[in-house]
Amino acid sequence: MASRLPYIRPYGLFKSSFIRSYTKFSFIPNPQMAPHETEILDSKVPDMPDVSKGPRLYTDMIRPDDVCDLVLRPNFNDIIITALADGAPFTGDPKYKLTSKSTVSGSKFLFANITARWIDDFNELLPNLQPIPEQKMSASFMTETKRLVLDKKFTPEVISSSGDLQIFIEAVKSDVGLESTVEYLLSQPSVISNISKYALIMDYLTHNVGSLSRQNLPDFVDYLIRDAESCATSEKASIIDSFVTDSVLTLFPDVIKELSPSAVNSLAGFALHDHNTEAAKSFFKSLIDTHKMAPSKETFKHFISIYSSIARQKEKNKERILKDLTCLKPIMFHYGLDANSFELLLSRVIDNSYDLAQFVRLASLSPELLGDYAEHILLRLHHIHKQSGQSQIAKAVETTQFVRLLLHDYGVKLDSRLRSVLQMICDEQKISIDDMKLTKAST
Repeated sequence: MASRLPYIRPYGLFKSSFIRSYTKFSFIPNPQMAPHETEILDSKVPDMPDVSKGPRLYTDMIRPDDVCDLVLRPNFNDIIITALADGAPFTGDPKYKLTSKSTVSGSKFLFANITARWIDDFNELLPNLQPIPEQKMSASFMTETKRLVLDKKFTPEVISSSGDLQIFIEAVKSDVGLESTVEYLLSQPSVISNISKYALIMDYLTHNVGSLSRQNLPDFVDYLIRDAESCATSEKASIIDSFVTDSVLTLFPDVIKELSPSAVNSLAGFALHDHNTEAAKSFFKSLIDTHKMAPSKETFKHFISIYSSIARQKEKNKERILKDLTCLKPIMFHYGLDANSFELLLSRVIDNSYDLAQFVRLASLSPELLGDYAEHILLRLHHIHKQSGQSQIAKAVETTQFVRLLLHDYGVKLDSRLRSVLQMICDEQKISIDDMKLTKAST
């Protein structure tokens, strides 16, 4: 009889193994228990080598909006010449330098697509400006009811001193408003003919500019500007310029964007009465940025005259002049050059043949200037050639190209002065003046 295996109850043998136990957790940082190999290796990674003093294959590229310039407007030919040159330096000349607002001035574009995009972006920074529209009548804050109230309380003595003026204004401004009160006072014959009384009223406004209605402020400033223009004197111009610049725009800087273009142009003119070219420049920039308009030709011509005189007195160099005036480049291209800007740029800014060609193109917007100053352009080219390391053949080719540009493309007449200068240059460069075929351009 076979023996029977003993019966084993499922899991019965392990029943006694399920006993509760407890484990202690340690919060000791790992490095104190045993440093890991990775942490030891991390601390031994060497510092990155210093390669700042080594040669660089590529240089940082100047941003189009960082370029300081007054004459450049590159066209398709410039794109082709730049793109085909080795490394695509601007103008194709690796020695050509752009003046920059920042520390980056490199203009090596490397590839044709970058060249085309950069030049397109650069030209977009030169907007076409519109002339300032006809001046409109400024808003009036006076009504017949307000005038009757003011007539009853006004006597000539109220503007005899600052104390009397303050008492009068405080007594009526709650009924008629500060703007209406000032308009009434400025219309009085005794104020129109007396600059000291006008200054008294403006001094009160200066100390109480915060009491003016912000909503009416642009129209009120516009009114004050028109009033000052109606009796234009250097004293009034100085007073209104100080009030707007030092008081209104200091407290409400955004008001400049809400003024009419003609009012901003007038403010630039007031600033120029005191030879304040920086303030005038800021008003010009506001016209360009906010309204895409140019100031009046007379105002801008006055600015250039004053700035040119200052630049000569202070011996400003190319870099300083370009940084001062680059924001006004759209106005230069809107009006062209006058005698002052022509002489300033030609003598102190133009120092290479590419810029000279661009300068001549800009000057062609004022054809009479090219006729009057053609010999100065060739003399400047001659000076540039003396400073350059070009070969005689390259100099002769450039001279011939500039003569053709002036005489054939822009129709400058070959008078005795121009012929004399041209003959001197041709003799030095051993060019035959007869080979230039100038007979069609001769007088």
